[in-house]
Amino acid sequence: MNKRIISRALSMVVLALIFTVAGSVAAQKEPATVKYMINNLIDVTTADIALEKGFFEEQGIKVETVGVGGGGAAVIQAVLTGNADFGGAAMPAYINAVRAGGKLKVVYGRPAMAHEKDPGYLWIVRSDSNIRSARDLADKTVAMGARGAMWEYATKEYLKKSGVPTDKLNILVVPTPQHEQVLRSKQVDAIVAVS
Repeated sequence: MNKRIISRALSMVVLALIFTVAGSVAAQKEPATVKYMINNLIDVTTADIALEKGFFEEQGIKVETVGVGGGGAAVIQAVLTGNADFGGAAMPAYINAVRAGGKLKVVYGRPAMAHEKDPGYLWIVRSDSNIRSARDLADKTVAMGARGAMWEYATKEYLKKSGVPTDKLNILVVPTPQHEQVLRSKQVDAIVAVS
């Protein structure tokens, strides 16, 4: 065989290997992509700060925001169904999910800070409402972002401490961006908000 043909063939193989290796290295430098479900629009979490500061990007991780859960229970559901890779919730939502058989790993549970003088939540009513206390919430409809999360827990504890049976409350799950709208339009009697 002609040395020139062998030399050209060898050069083509070497070039092909260089392009293959270069392509492989370039592919490895592509950031891994993870899907992030935002809990609430009003929350600023550690993940949000890391995104803003570019910490994920520095580690070669691309974060795709896949929506707003409107509460920890909805975020956990999105993670369990594969619609999100990570998100945040307060510890009671994790506890409820695990107790119900959900297979998830809690890396950092968002705190559910509350104490007697600041329960961490507000129950907001219209200015023309006759609701003035927990007792007035009996047989009323309250909007909250999710069931099984801190909103529901805090509301039920508030009712219990005031002697109101928790089954006397109608809960309507509404995404937090629409809370004001459903309250003003009188679709609900009160909304639960984070204080």
